[in-house]
Amino acid sequence: MCTKLLGDFVDFNIPVHAIGRQTQAHDIQRNSSLVLSDWLPCYPAKLWDTSKLGRTEGAQRVIDALFETERFVVRRWRDSDLPDLMAVYGDADAMKWVGDGQPITEEECREWLVVTRRNYEKRGYGMFAVEFRSEPGAIGFCGIVHPGGQEKAEVKYAYLRRYWGQGIATEVLRGLIRYGAGAHGLSRMIATTAPENAASHAVLIKAGMGRGELRSDEDGGFTQLFEYEVPKSAT
Repeated sequence: MCTKLLGDFVDFNIPVHAIGRQTQAHDIQRNSSLVLSDWLPCYPAKLWDTSKLGRTEGAQRVIDALFETERFVVRRWRDSDLPDLMAVYGDADAMKWVGDGQPITEEECREWLVVTRRNYEKRGYGMFAVEFRSEPGAIGFCGIVHPGGQEKAEVKYAYLRRYWGQGIATEVLRGLIRYGAGAHGLSRMIATTAPENAASHAVLIKAGMGRGELRSDEDGGFTQLFEYEVPKSAT
Protein backbone atom coordinates (compact mmCIF):
# COMPACT_ATOMS: atom_id res chain seq x y z
CA MET A 1 0.00 0.00 0.00
CA CYS A 2 1.29 3.48 -0.77
CA THR A 3 2.48 5.87 1.92
CA LYS A 4 -0.07 8.39 3.10
CA LEU A 5 1.98 11.39 1.99
CA LEU A 6 4.47 11.91 -0.79
CA GLY A 7 5.47 15.54 -1.28
CA ASP A 8 8.10 17.26 -3.36
CA PHE A 9 8.32 20.31 -5.58
CA VAL A 10 6.13 18.62 -8.19
CA ASP A 11 3.18 17.17 -6.31
CA PHE A 12 1.96 16.48 -2.79
CA ASN A 13 0.45 13.01 -3.15
CA ILE A 14 -2.49 12.66 -0.77
CA PRO A 15 -4.83 10.10 -2.34
CA VAL A 16 -8.55 10.65 -1.86
CA HIS A 17 -11.74 8.79 -1.07
CA ALA A 18 -12.70 6.42 -3.89
CA ILE A 19 -9.45 7.03 -5.83
CA GLY A 20 -6.78 6.38 -3.30
CA ARG A 21 -3.85 4.44 -4.69
CA GLN A 22 -0.56 6.01 -5.76
CA THR A 23 0.41 5.24 -9.35
CA GLN A 24 3.99 5.34 -10.64
CA ALA A 25 4.31 6.10 -14.34
CA HIS A 26 6.72 3.24 -15.02
CA ASP A 27 4.20 0.75 -13.60
CA ILE A 28 1.50 1.63 -16.12
CA GLN A 29 1.24 -0.79 -19.01
CA ARG A 30 -1.66 -0.13 -21.33
CA ASN A 31 -3.39 -3.31 -22.45
CA SER A 32 -5.89 -1.64 -24.72
CA SER A 33 -6.59 1.60 -26.53
CA LEU A 34 -9.44 3.26 -24.67
CA VAL A 35 -11.04 5.88 -26.84
CA LEU A 36 -14.40 7.44 -26.06
CA SER A 37 -16.92 8.59 -28.63
CA ASP A 38 -18.76 11.07 -26.42
CA TRP A 39 -15.92 13.57 -26.12
CA LEU A 40 -17.08 17.14 -25.50
CA PRO A 41 -14.76 20.18 -25.58
CA CYS A 42 -13.86 22.06 -22.44
CA TYR A 43 -16.18 24.93 -21.61
CA PRO A 44 -15.13 28.04 -19.64
CA ALA A 45 -16.43 29.24 -16.33
CA LYS A 46 -19.26 31.77 -16.40
CA LEU A 47 -20.45 34.34 -13.90
CA TRP A 48 -22.46 32.56 -11.22
CA ASP A 49 -25.06 33.80 -8.80
CA THR A 50 -23.03 35.78 -6.27
CA SER A 51 -26.02 37.42 -4.58
CA LYS A 52 -25.34 35.45 -1.39
CA LEU A 53 -21.74 36.66 -1.27
CA GLY A 54 -20.19 39.92 -0.23
CA ARG A 55 -18.66 42.06 -2.97
CA THR A 56 -15.08 40.94 -2.24
CA GLU A 57 -15.95 37.26 -1.82
CA GLY A 58 -18.07 37.24 -4.97
CA ALA A 59 -15.30 38.83 -7.01
CA GLN A 60 -12.76 36.34 -5.64
CA ARG A 61 -15.01 33.44 -6.57
CA VAL A 62 -15.12 34.59 -10.19
CA ILE A 63 -11.33 35.14 -10.28
CA ASP A 64 -10.58 31.68 -8.84
CA ALA A 65 -13.17 29.83 -10.95
CA LEU A 66 -11.92 27.38 -13.58
CA PHE A 67 -15.03 25.69 -14.96
CA GLU A 68 -18.63 24.94 -14.13
CA THR A 69 -21.02 22.03 -14.48
CA GLU A 70 -24.80 22.06 -14.33
CA ARG A 71 -24.80 22.36 -10.54
CA PHE A 72 -21.26 23.25 -9.51
CA VAL A 73 -18.40 25.72 -9.68
CA VAL A 74 -14.85 24.36 -9.58
CA ARG A 75 -12.16 26.79 -8.43
CA ARG A 76 -8.62 26.99 -7.13
CA TRP A 77 -7.86 26.40 -3.47
CA ARG A 78 -7.65 29.21 -0.93
CA ASP A 79 -6.12 29.26 2.56
CA SER A 80 -9.67 29.60 3.88
CA ASP A 81 -10.42 26.09 2.58
CA LEU A 82 -8.41 24.55 5.43
CA PRO A 83 -11.44 23.70 7.65
CA ASP A 84 -13.18 22.04 4.69
CA LEU A 85 -10.03 20.08 3.83
CA MET A 86 -9.91 18.85 7.40
CA ALA A 87 -13.60 17.91 7.33
CA VAL A 88 -13.16 15.80 4.17
CA TYR A 89 -9.73 14.26 4.69
CA GLY A 90 -10.01 14.04 8.46
CA ASP A 91 -12.98 11.65 8.21
CA ALA A 92 -11.54 8.34 9.41
CA ASP A 93 -14.27 6.18 7.86
CA ALA A 94 -14.03 7.94 4.48
CA MET A 95 -10.25 7.52 4.47
CA LYS A 96 -10.39 3.73 4.55
CA TRP A 97 -9.54 3.67 0.82
CA VAL A 98 -6.68 6.13 1.21
CA GLY A 99 -3.02 5.23 1.70
CA ASP A 100 -2.54 3.71 5.14
CA GLY A 101 -6.22 4.21 5.96
CA GLN A 102 -5.61 7.04 8.42
CA PRO A 103 -7.05 10.59 8.22
CA ILE A 104 -4.56 13.35 7.52
CA THR A 105 -3.56 15.97 10.07
CA GLU A 106 -4.02 19.74 10.06
CA GLU A 107 -0.28 20.18 9.49
CA GLU A 108 -0.42 17.92 6.44
CA CYS A 109 -3.41 19.87 5.08
CA ARG A 110 -1.51 23.15 5.51
CA GLU A 111 1.46 21.73 3.63
CA TRP A 112 -0.85 20.44 0.91
CA LEU A 113 -2.20 23.95 0.38
CA VAL A 114 1.33 25.27 -0.07
CA VAL A 115 2.36 22.57 -2.51
CA THR A 116 -0.88 22.92 -4.48
CA ARG A 117 -0.06 26.58 -5.07
CA ARG A 118 3.34 25.49 -6.39
CA ASN A 119 1.59 23.09 -8.75
CA TYR A 120 -0.60 25.92 -10.07
CA GLU A 121 2.56 27.89 -10.83
CA LYS A 122 4.38 24.94 -12.38
CA ARG A 123 1.63 23.23 -14.38
CA GLY A 124 -1.37 25.52 -14.26
CA TYR A 125 -3.48 22.89 -12.47
CA GLY A 126 -3.60 20.76 -9.33
CA MET A 127 -6.27 20.14 -6.71
CA PHE A 128 -9.44 22.28 -6.77
CA ALA A 129 -12.46 23.07 -4.59
CA VAL A 130 -16.03 22.20 -5.60
CA GLU A 131 -18.94 24.49 -4.64
CA PHE A 132 -22.61 24.64 -5.52
CA ARG A 133 -23.27 27.33 -8.11
CA SER A 134 -26.07 28.68 -5.92
CA GLU A 135 -24.11 29.11 -2.69
CA PRO A 136 -20.54 29.44 -1.43
CA GLY A 137 -18.62 26.86 0.57
CA ALA A 138 -16.57 23.84 -0.54
CA ILE A 139 -18.47 20.54 -0.42
CA GLY A 140 -15.49 18.56 -1.66
CA PHE A 141 -12.38 18.57 -3.79
CA CYS A 142 -11.18 17.28 -7.14
CA GLY A 143 -8.06 17.72 -9.21
CA ILE A 144 -5.44 16.58 -11.68
CA VAL A 145 -2.04 15.70 -10.23
CA HIS A 146 1.21 13.87 -10.97
CA PRO A 147 1.96 11.87 -7.79
CA GLY A 148 5.68 11.53 -7.19
CA GLY A 149 6.36 13.35 -10.45
CA GLN A 150 4.82 10.61 -12.59
CA GLU A 151 4.36 11.45 -16.28
CA LYS A 152 0.67 10.62 -16.60
CA ALA A 153 -1.92 13.04 -15.24
CA GLU A 154 -4.08 11.43 -12.56
CA VAL A 155 -7.57 12.55 -11.49
CA LYS A 156 -8.58 12.65 -7.84
CA TYR A 157 -11.71 13.56 -5.90
CA ALA A 158 -13.22 13.57 -2.41
CA TYR A 159 -16.48 14.87 -0.95
CA LEU A 160 -18.08 15.44 2.42
CA ARG A 161 -19.98 12.33 3.44
CA ARG A 162 -23.41 14.03 3.40
CA TYR A 163 -23.06 14.68 -0.34
CA TRP A 164 -22.35 11.08 -1.34
CA GLY A 165 -24.84 9.27 -3.56
CA GLN A 166 -26.12 12.36 -5.38
CA GLY A 167 -24.21 11.99 -8.64
CA ILE A 168 -21.85 14.81 -7.69
CA ALA A 169 -18.59 12.93 -8.21
CA THR A 170 -19.62 11.80 -11.71
CA GLU A 171 -20.86 15.23 -12.81
CA VAL A 172 -17.77 17.07 -11.63
CA LEU A 173 -15.35 14.43 -12.91
CA ARG A 174 -16.81 14.74 -16.41
CA GLY A 175 -16.19 18.47 -16.23
CA LEU A 176 -12.70 17.95 -14.84
CA ILE A 177 -11.75 15.67 -17.73
CA ARG A 178 -13.05 18.22 -20.24
CA TYR A 179 -11.15 20.98 -18.46
CA GLY A 180 -7.89 19.02 -18.38
CA ALA A 181 -8.10 18.19 -22.07
CA GLY A 182 -9.44 21.51 -23.30
CA ALA A 183 -7.50 23.96 -21.15
CA HIS A 184 -4.24 22.06 -20.67
CA GLY A 185 -4.03 19.73 -23.64
CA LEU A 186 -4.04 16.56 -21.53
CA SER A 187 -4.89 13.86 -24.05
CA ARG A 188 -4.60 11.02 -21.52
CA MET A 189 -5.61 10.85 -17.87
CA ILE A 190 -5.71 7.97 -15.41
CA ALA A 191 -7.30 7.11 -12.07
CA THR A 192 -6.29 4.47 -9.51
CA THR A 193 -8.61 2.60 -7.17
CA ALA A 194 -8.79 -0.35 -4.85
CA PRO A 195 -10.07 -3.40 -6.81
CA GLU A 196 -12.93 -3.89 -4.36
CA ASN A 197 -14.13 -0.27 -4.53
CA ALA A 198 -17.07 -0.89 -6.85
CA ALA A 199 -18.69 2.49 -6.12
CA SER A 200 -15.62 4.30 -7.38
CA HIS A 201 -15.43 2.11 -10.47
CA ALA A 202 -19.01 3.04 -11.33
CA VAL A 203 -18.25 6.76 -10.99
CA LEU A 204 -15.19 6.53 -13.23
CA ILE A 205 -16.97 4.56 -15.94
CA LYS A 206 -19.98 6.91 -15.93
CA ALA A 207 -17.58 9.85 -16.20
CA GLY A 208 -16.11 8.38 -19.38
CA MET A 209 -13.06 6.44 -18.23
CA GLY A 210 -12.29 2.88 -19.26
CA ARG A 211 -11.06 0.03 -17.08
CA GLY A 212 -7.34 -0.63 -17.49
CA GLU A 213 -4.99 -3.18 -16.02
CA LEU A 214 -5.02 -4.66 -12.52
CA ARG A 215 -1.57 -3.80 -11.20
CA SER A 216 0.38 -5.72 -8.56
CA ASP A 217 1.70 -3.56 -5.71
CA GLU A 218 4.90 -3.98 -3.75
CA ASP A 219 2.97 -4.79 -0.56
CA GLY A 220 1.27 -7.75 -2.21
CA GLY A 221 -1.98 -5.93 -2.90
CA PHE A 222 -3.46 -4.75 -6.18
CA THR A 223 -4.49 -1.45 -7.75
CA GLN A 224 -7.13 -1.13 -10.46
CA LEU A 225 -6.27 1.41 -13.17
CA PHE A 226 -8.79 3.43 -15.18
CA GLU A 227 -7.83 5.47 -18.24
CA TYR A 228 -9.18 8.22 -20.44
CA GLU A 229 -7.90 9.12 -23.90
CA VAL A 230 -9.19 12.01 -26.00
CA PRO A 231 -10.45 10.67 -29.35
CA LYS A 232 -8.14 11.67 -32.20
CA SER A 233 -11.06 13.27 -34.00
CA ALA A 234 -11.37 15.76 -31.13
CA THR A 235 -7.71 16.80 -31.02
